[in-house]
Amino acid sequence: MEIEILEDKNNPVLHRREVRFKVIIQKGATPSRAEVRNKLIVILSADKNTFILKKIESSFGVKVSEGSAMIYENKKAMLEIEAEHLLKKNFSEDELKSLRNKAAKQEA
Repeated sequence: MEIEILEDKNNPVLHRREVRFKVIIQKGATPSRAEVRNKLIVILSADKNTFILKKIESSFGVKVSEGSAMIYENKKAMLEIEAEHLLKKNFSEDELKSLRNKAAKQEA
């Protein structure tokens, strides 16, 4: 699996970086969301606790997928902006609970 960054822009209004990428699959099955997420975190030098893999789209018969990801400046902004179903796709229940507790402590 090879990942190519198509666009990387900063969005100061929403306190995040917005990344568009392409996944090129040389051989084998389409990689899982977790595999793509982990590789993007390494490539972009991002914090796994503020990284959201928003979507990955593939076309039938093509070994290329495109997607988007968001890297938030802090946990509070991520928890306020992102939809609940995307948070659940990117974090386990325990991780999500821990993130919410840490964000609440930072606020207090």
